[in-house]
Amino acid sequence: MASLVWPAAALANGRFPSANQLLIDPADSSHFVLRATYGLLSSHDAGRSFEWLCEDAVGNQGDADPALVVLEDGTVAAGFARDLRLSQSGGCGWSSLFSASPKENFIDATLDPSDPRQALFLSRRLDSTHQVRVVVASQAGGEPAPLGNALGDDVSPLTLEVAPSLSDRIYVSAVGGDLTSLLLRSDDRGQTWQRLPIQPNEALPAYIAAVDPSDAARLYLRLDGPTEDVLMLSDDAGETFTEVFSISGDMLGFALSPDGEKVALGGPGAGLFVASTDDFDFQPSPAPLANLSCLRWASNALLACANEKSDGFTLGASTDAGQSFAPLFHVNDLKPLACDAASDAGAVCPAAWPSVAQTLGVPTAARPGSDSSGCSCALPGGPVRGVTWLGCLSVLGACLLRRAKARR
Repeated sequence: MASLVWPAAALANGRFPSANQLLIDPADSSHFVLRATYGLLSSHDAGRSFEWLCEDAVGNQGDADPALVVLEDGTVAAGFARDLRLSQSGGCGWSSLFSASPKENFIDATLDPSDPRQALFLSRRLDSTHQVRVVVASQAGGEPAPLGNALGDDVSPLTLEVAPSLSDRIYVSAVGGDLTSLLLRSDDRGQTWQRLPIQPNEALPAYIAAVDPSDAARLYLRLDGPTEDVLMLSDDAGETFTEVFSISGDMLGFALSPDGEKVALGGPGAGLFVASTDDFDFQPSPAPLANLSCLRWASNALLACANEKSDGFTLGASTDAGQSFAPLFHVNDLKPLACDAASDAGAVCPAAWPSVAQTLGVPTAARPGSDSSGCSCALPGGPVRGVTWLGCLSVLGACLLRRAKARR
């Protein structure tokens, strides 16, 4: 589908230009972060403009995406295969949290609701133990510390989430040794872990979509099927699950409203669906979103990542629960982040920018410090509290379901 929409626009990493995760700064409502196939984009004016940071500055790992968290002071923590890095100097500098070569793969991440100065990362050790564990990374730096006890060496971890209303409750989804999906739950902040089967559809990989903001026992999962993706709900902390909806294709977008009363989901070719969490009567949105690739529900708007050519914007905002969207950001307004030549980004990103700009259709006059006169607009009602760097990908592989974590 992506090749039909953007047939000539492949990047150096072989992927088509798109975005797949939108994060929100927990302390600065004007700071947005967008993860894209061509780098990280940051906004400090609530989405009216964005600056680009190349993959090589952050920690390029080919066609895989970093696990991202934005911390309380605006620092971005990025987990990769074999490294965990923190942003410095507004994104121009990046430093590893390890003093020696890391022996750990970082798979997923989430903000610690009990302390937004730190992030929790789901990882697997690369030493002889192969243990899966949760580690804590702080905006102050220092090597990550294990949280509680390991989850074992016989599972393949996928996603991690902490209940916003009960930070001692941690959920991890994984695939067990028999290739069936499991939910691992801790009620004592990782000291002990209980393994729960995910049924029905136990043969499908399961990704944690969200935990209800006020009910730690209400959990949403997205199951990755061969032709349909399925939304599952548990109201008893993962003891049992019920299938509530499915769409044809990839459910790349999922968003739960801040009060937990509405849910939106969708994906490329499927469009957008919205329902009340009282009855889960999903109705299709009339908004013409052909290539929806991520969703995030902010305090006063539902934000959607889409395809510029087919949908008319890269990031859009809806103030009517997804019935209509106004363009918030157009990719041709993008400009590179201005960094000192001696910084991590300044040393590698200027050489990559012309090719990226040409692929995206950004005017070549857009350089650090230049003004953009595109069509992007401010979000109705003022800044959105907490949207950080933005990330939205038209993911070709069904496994890249985050995140959302369209997260959270």
